Amino acid sequence: IAVVTITSCRETWDEHYGMNGKKSDLNLLEYIESQPDLSKFSEMLKISGYDTIIDKSQTYTVWAPVNSSLADLDLNDPIAITNIVKNHISRFSNPTSGIDSKIISMVSKKHLTFRKADAGFTFGGKTLVEANTATVNGILHKVDGYVTYTNNIWEFIGNTPGLDSLRNYLYSQS
Repeated sequence: IAVVTITSCRETWDEHYGMNGKKSDLNLLEYIESQPDLSKFSEMLKISGYDTIIDKSQTYTVWAPVNSSLADLDLNDPIAITNIVKNHISRFSNPTSGIDSKIISMVSKKHLTFRKADAGFTFGGKTLVEANTATVNGILHKVDGYVTYTNNIWEFIGNTPGLDSLRNYLYSQS
């Protein structure tokens, strides 16, 4: 028992699960707000209303785009902002440990790929610049870009002008 106890008390748990000592006593929202390079994403969370969602005790993983990748984004379009934010939040914990390639279901109901790449990890084709920051209610990864929201066929028909008769017919069947 002594041998098992001594060998199990090493820091290998965090190494195995990829946390690498980056732990915060803040929740996801508080941590994001405390990071100067995530100030635009923090603003996007407020615009979309997801600041009140990731402030809860449920477990989430957030892939937060850094400010430099959001420079060309128009913050005056709340629908587009909300769609982008929903594309960067998933329920449950998704650290990089054990990841080769995994499909992640986002709160946008889209499925994005989280995979190991040559020089690190990618999420939806964007490179992680900082990974596995553990917070009280989840994990934060910083990414070098944002994943654009792509309409599925149902959303495309519902949002495209000029498809009124098709939309009305399909909606009447639903």
